[in-house]
Amino acid sequence: MKTSTETLCEQAFRQNCPYWHICTPGDRTGLIFPRDEDYRFGMTLTAICHILVPEIRLLTFELMSNHVHFLVTGDKNNAKEFFDIFKKKLMRIVLWKNPQFVFNTHISVVP
Repeated sequence: MKTSTETLCEQAFRQNCPYWHICTPGDRTGLIFPRDEDYRFGMTLTAICHILVPEIRLLTFELMSNHVHFLVTGDKNNAKEFFDIFKKKLMRIVLWKNPQFVFNTHISVVP
């Protein structure tokens, strides 16, 4: 039997749909954030991109050394715009350090 808290969480989840999981496959991506300063740049860049696309809600994200995950809610085009800006700005730095770098992207609906 569900508690009232669980019921409220489910209602909030359904009201904020759709959710988008935006990620890069770590098995096909080189190091993006090899140093602490690179992580700090990634964190700052995430905040900037969210400011530039305020139509999405950035629920959570994780930056790892070789890939990223974002969970957002809102229109798919806005979610894509958010990540396109992130990727474009990040690639300026990454490609400067490693011109052979390849950045793959996957956007999916969270059921």
